[in-house]
Amino acid sequence: MNWLETHMLDRAVRSLRKHGVFPTAGKAVSACLETVIHPRHLSSHLRVPLEMIRHPEHIHHWVADRFRTSRALDQGVPWLAWPCVDYLSEYVTPQHKVFEWGGGGSTVFFLKKGCALTTIESNEGWRDQLRAGIDSENSTRWDLRFVPADSSNAPGQQDYINSVSSGGPWDVVLVDGWNRPECAARAREWVRPGGILVFDNTDKPKYSSVPELFAGWTRKEFRGLGPARSWTTKTDVYIKPKALDLSSARTS
Repeated sequence: MNWLETHMLDRAVRSLRKHGVFPTAGKAVSACLETVIHPRHLSSHLRVPLEMIRHPEHIHHWVADRFRTSRALDQGVPWLAWPCVDYLSEYVTPQHKVFEWGGGGSTVFFLKKGCALTTIESNEGWRDQLRAGIDSENSTRWDLRFVPADSSNAPGQQDYINSVSSGGPWDVVLVDGWNRPECAARAREWVRPGGILVFDNTDKPKYSSVPELFAGWTRKEFRGLGPARSWTTKTDVYIKPKALDLSSARTS
């Protein structure tokens, strides 16, 4: 048996132990299909069957969403790819300080996890809906900041981008609002070493240059079905090295 066969067998055994027979079989079939049709050549809707094969554990969520009209906020889950939601469910602890651009289901999620959470919201109407949708018993560690900036060219955009510097450093930063590349670039020095930055909708071409901002960071890519949507999406998580020259990050 050569090294490649040994490697593939080892991955299969680890997957069987962790996920079981059917999810492992689904991942194998999905990998075979991707050798013929790469996901980037498919529309987000055509990717749905492929992601169902790869992540059968999320099918019941997707089917349930077809029969209800609740938002991610109502469900209390981040509006991200389900595989990333699973990752955050295991990663996040009550000891974490979390910062998010754009509130919603993620706000409920982090507060239920017991995190100290800061949310930056740029739309006044959504801010009010968000405040009304949060249980008072879960909001004692919540700092909701309103920074009016409803478009990429709004006068308040710089304040919106710079808001991450107040209260940091952070264990988790979620980029899911306006001017995402600029926000991500600003957040680099405010993520605690060993902490993570979550960047949503990375399957969109306009965010293709974002990985360049995080050279030297570990990148985890999560593509899959997502809550309160009928299509697939992609969310990336960047893990900051525990030892990093911050001066280079500030000047780059």
